Amino acid sequence: MRDLALTTGRLEAIVEQSRDLMLIIGAGGVVEYASPACAALLDDQIERFEGLPFAARVHPDDTRLLERIAGSVPGEFVQVGRLRIARASGGWAILDVTARNCLHEERVRGIVLTCRDVAHQEEMEHRIRRVALEDALTRLPTRNYFIEQLGTVLATGHPLAVLSVDLDSFRRVNDYDGHDVGDDVLRAIGSRMLGLDRDRMTVARVGGDQFMVFARDIVDDAAALRLARELTRAVSEEITVGHRTFSLSSTIGIALAPAHGQSALELIRCSEIAMMTAKNETAGNALVFTERMRGRISESREAEAELRRGLINDEFSVVYQPEVSLETGELVALEALVRLPGYPHSTEHMIRAAEESRLIVPLGERVLDLAVGAAANWNRAGRNVRLAVNISPEQVRSGALGASVERVLERHRLAASQLELELTEHVVLEHSEDAIRTIGRLRELGVTIAIDDFGTGYSSLAYLRRFPVDKLKIDRAFVAGLIESARDMALVDAMISVALKLGLSIVAEGIELPEQVAILRGMGCPLGQGFWYGRPVPASAVDWDLGALSR
Repeated sequence: MRDLALTTGRLEAIVEQSRDLMLIIGAGGVVEYASPACAALLDDQIERFEGLPFAARVHPDDTRLLERIAGSVPGEFVQVGRLRIARASGGWAILDVTARNCLHEERVRGIVLTCRDVAHQEEMEHRIRRVALEDALTRLPTRNYFIEQLGTVLATGHPLAVLSVDLDSFRRVNDYDGHDVGDDVLRAIGSRMLGLDRDRMTVARVGGDQFMVFARDIVDDAAALRLARELTRAVSEEITVGHRTFSLSSTIGIALAPAHGQSALELIRCSEIAMMTAKNETAGNALVFTERMRGRISESREAEAELRRGLINDEFSVVYQPEVSLETGELVALEALVRLPGYPHSTEHMIRAAEESRLIVPLGERVLDLAVGAAANWNRAGRNVRLAVNISPEQVRSGALGASVERVLERHRLAASQLELELTEHVVLEHSEDAIRTIGRLRELGVTIAIDDFGTGYSSLAYLRRFPVDKLKIDRAFVAGLIESARDMALVDAMISVALKLGLSIVAEGIELPEQVAILRGMGCPLGQGFWYGRPVPASAVDWDLGALSR
């Protein structure tokens, strides 16, 4: 008897001290026992709680769960679920309830409920769900919530349009002005888009600089494109953050339901394909999805896979095309050009694919390393010649170009004065202070800076004064028209004249005929490059004696 009393006392102590509420519900549904946790969880006195029908304290929407208690098998544990039970002070306690039917036990004669407070857990789950469904920065729906909402609307059978909106060159805002400023710009754009037609549109932020929209009752391409133009205008309006003003453009892909799909994921994918196609053709426009686009995207994926494989397996090689003196025909420099054996498209296609897949930076670094290594080998063989290497805009924007160049020159022990970096006009026209500092640092090292394809990028004489440039390379399109086009002849003549007066070196690209050589000499152009002087060849096949071609 003493052992039984001790055990009973221990059990009573456990129940008395437990934070969980213990209840015994009699056969009539009345509370016959409530543990002391009643005061903490329900703000109620035990005496008031006991003797009342348990169902009377349960939220009306949760009373259906009580059927699990009533239908329980004697001796069986039943997970009832979460019940909201009225507090004496008002409001609801959220309790996770487990039941055991002990009606058959002489000492109990009731159903024992163990009730655990899960209000804090519910709050945490609500926060987690909010994080999953709401973008913390813009307070717009996330991609997952957008998919859920889109699926609900699609189930009604109403026609609609899904638009994938990508902000063009937004990365520059983060790179040049900082992520805090970029965040403010994103919030402003999200708010503007949402304000266009709140009742008909749902707007979500689905990536760093990508938004998605679906709009109800859009029945054809024309209506969808009108909406795209409204979104474009909303994005392009000036945004002021502090003392800085931004005006961005956007590229938009459109998919229509039911024409292009009947599931949320299918429509989103089609809109993204249309957006990527639009971006590849001309950033800043909007396109409606067509089946033909699917093939182009497949081609882009295959190209990206080829490039990744080439980088991983070290399959890229470099060939060299001569740059010569137009007066003597002597070799003055070699331009490094990348090749990937077995690549099924043109080199231009390969470069474009590398830019689109963000592989252009590692590819550019690989080419620089191979080319500088080849130049160092030529030096050791007594062949000192200037080396020209093309640099992509992404390499300049990355902020790592200066350090990368210094590292490669040091590794191969090549003088900076032997290296020439060729940039496109687009890099220069951005007028980025970071880009100007990067290029200025390279020039201080002794590296020559050339502008490639001069004349094709909305050339402005102003940047020649501000940007640290040493050399211009006239685009081959102008050289090709020298013989038959008086307009091209006048433009080339003007380019040469301006360059020489500014003290810049100038090269004519794409020379293929002796008549072009004669015209360029007559204009005073000192340097030339093209098939007339030699096609690109491997380092081992460079012709070091080109003087005979001057005759």
